[in-house]
Amino acid sequence: MLGTTDLGDEKALNKTNAQELAYPPHVRSGMFIVHIALQGCVRPNPVPYGITPDTGGHIRYVLELIAENERAGVARQDLVVRRFDDAELGSAYATREDKLSDASRIVRIDGASTKYLAKEDIWREHVALCTAFEAYIEALPQKPDIIHAHYADAGVLAAHAKKKFGIPMVFTGHSLGRVKAQTLRAADVTPSLETRIATEDAVIATADRIIASSRDEAEVQYGLYPAARAERIRVNPPGCDLSRFSATSGTTFPAPLLRQINRFLDYPDLPPVLAIARPVRRKNLSGLVRAFGEDDGLQARANLVIFAGNRHDIRDLSEENQHVIEELLYLVDRYDLYGKVALPKMHADDDVPWLYRYAAHLGGVFANTAFNEPFGLTFLEAAASGVPVVATRSGGPTDIVGQLENGTLVDPVSPQATADALHRVLEDPELWQQQADNGLNRLDRFSWQRHAATYLSDMRRLKKPRPRPAQLAISLPGLLVSDIDNTLTGDRPALRTFAELLQRQGRMTYAIATGRSLHDAINVLQDWNAPVPKVLITSVGSEIYFGSGIDYDDLANDEVWA
Repeated sequence: MLGTTDLGDEKALNKTNAQELAYPPHVRSGMFIVHIALQGCVRPNPVPYGITPDTGGHIRYVLELIAENERAGVARQDLVVRRFDDAELGSAYATREDKLSDASRIVRIDGASTKYLAKEDIWREHVALCTAFEAYIEALPQKPDIIHAHYADAGVLAAHAKKKFGIPMVFTGHSLGRVKAQTLRAADVTPSLETRIATEDAVIATADRIIASSRDEAEVQYGLYPAARAERIRVNPPGCDLSRFSATSGTTFPAPLLRQINRFLDYPDLPPVLAIARPVRRKNLSGLVRAFGEDDGLQARANLVIFAGNRHDIRDLSEENQHVIEELLYLVDRYDLYGKVALPKMHADDDVPWLYRYAAHLGGVFANTAFNEPFGLTFLEAAASGVPVVATRSGGPTDIVGQLENGTLVDPVSPQATADALHRVLEDPELWQQQADNGLNRLDRFSWQRHAATYLSDMRRLKKPRPRPAQLAISLPGLLVSDIDNTLTGDRPALRTFAELLQRQGRMTYAIATGRSLHDAINVLQDWNAPVPKVLITSVGSEIYFGSGIDYDDLANDEVWA
């Protein structure tokens, strides 16, 4: 829930509740941050998630980030969105401003039209939106410290404002066009997608900081863009408010929800393989049906339950959504899965926690075998509900499942690999329980408090950046270079002794040489609380970065070596 505290008030800043005290003084100081999110239907909670294909997770992320930033002491935040007036969607999105709290608000600016636009069409209004955003900035009594753009269309506005006003720009891509293009045939890459990719590359080139949710996103996905610079990317998994998932308990479920599922199934008490995803190609729901349909043993042991968005009439869906649903129905018929697969037409957002609880109660598994998943919030929701997962190994789930150890990673294009993974967890009660317990016990790694503390420390340094060193100045008496694995790491007391030694001598230039990538190396060094090196030689010597040795925020890539 978004708060109503006036964080500009001195009395409010001196509150001493436990959550606020968890933020150190260098984090708890006033800033003014402007967020831009042009896609979907944005309004104060409750947001009608799913009302359009673009009203999804990025809006939840922005609103929850704003709320946590307030708790951490951010003085003011504006969320700038596109204004439209649509008879079907309601008039709520035509107002100029909505109050989120005394410290934050939603501000709506005009494009070239007043119609609702899907994300594929917003690029047509970039010029008008940039003009409106510039006017908004000029009218502010105080210029923002940071502009944070969500998706590339918002990045165009932030880049324009950076050039005009010199305001540092932060970019979160949420999902990237080149990654989507990789999952499509060349003939299916539309001019709109090509425009999006070009826009993303230009925004990436301009951003002072890029926030990625996982190492896969930072290194593999952004690595597809020529403009990406590894030293400007920070891996900071989003925080997740999972309280509503852990709150559902017991064995009594909403009767209408059970009827929605059970009317499809001959044996409704079998463990479910549960999938909850939008009906888009990238989610690879058809691959999950193939894995189930081609394995008779799996069909005898479990049901497949798929919630693929909401629909009244398939013909009213978008072309992509319609194609996905029709393919699912075709596959059910092809494999003769009647009585074994549930494809309910409707569900509400409030139903989702109960769906995970239903899966946990029957000893089921949550499955998401998307071709690529930029982050994977559903895996955290499943973990909070005590449900093991079978997850795509492409994207953010590699980090989530790697840290939580609550499931199995599979090749999304291999139905056999998916079926094998489902068999292992469904047939081994001890493994099922271990993965369920792991997910429940390790969720604090994805808390909002952790995310916001890292985020705001980074924003504060962006506000007052240090100059990046152009080259290495080796201090006498020499250069000390260390590997990471089982050299610097492996013994925490010894590492503390080494850090004290470095601090006492003061003049030795300390460097790291590792086969790990930059983000992987930083992650391990921070996890071990190791001294910050002045030089990072990474990726088996193919990249060299210079820094101040204070933190990792002023790293400069050695372009000559590159």
